[in-house]
Amino acid sequence: MGQLCRAADMRDLPAVLEILSQGREYLRQQGVNQWQDADGYPDPGTVRADIARGECFIWEEDGRILASAVCSLREESTYRHIVQGAWKPQGPYAVIHRAASAASARRLGAMSRLLGALLDCVQKKGLRSVRIDTHEDNRPMRCFLKRMGFLECGIIRLSSGVLRVAYERPFSAQKQEGGTCQNPPDYGKLDKS
Repeated sequence: MGQLCRAADMRDLPAVLEILSQGREYLRQQGVNQWQDADGYPDPGTVRADIARGECFIWEEDGRILASAVCSLREESTYRHIVQGAWKPQGPYAVIHRAASAASARRLGAMSRLLGALLDCVQKKGLRSVRIDTHEDNRPMRCFLKRMGFLECGIIRLSSGVLRVAYERPFSAQKQEGGTCQNPPDYGKLDKS
């Protein structure tokens, strides 16, 4: 069966929710107060909506879902105002949210391959960059983003008022690391906000 980046469908919902639950537990064990609210975010309703919009993507190897992430072409309203820095290129961008890997796949490269495939697809779409944010204390994610070529750009404020460290991966003529997008996602439907 091999390796594959693909858009999730509703049959993948239980696996994606389990991966996010494992990510939430990992963050708790690391002492990171991200995804720890009593509301259970990211919750099943949020993930269902991500899948329905065609924005939830998974990395699958030999039929096992090892990582998931949301990749959206819709403008992120909380990214309009950034302090202690600035976004690098101006113009159209994609956003990554809710990225997590299965506990069994942690540090084995599944998230690198998923993010690499998404970066490749977004760059081919002609966007200028990919943006993402994370908790200040989420050192594993912050190190991972730097390894993947993301630049720390400043601080953004979520709609809840919580601050997050903002990163951006501007595109150049260089080939992206991490993988290629087999069965490229249909980003056309993402253009309809």
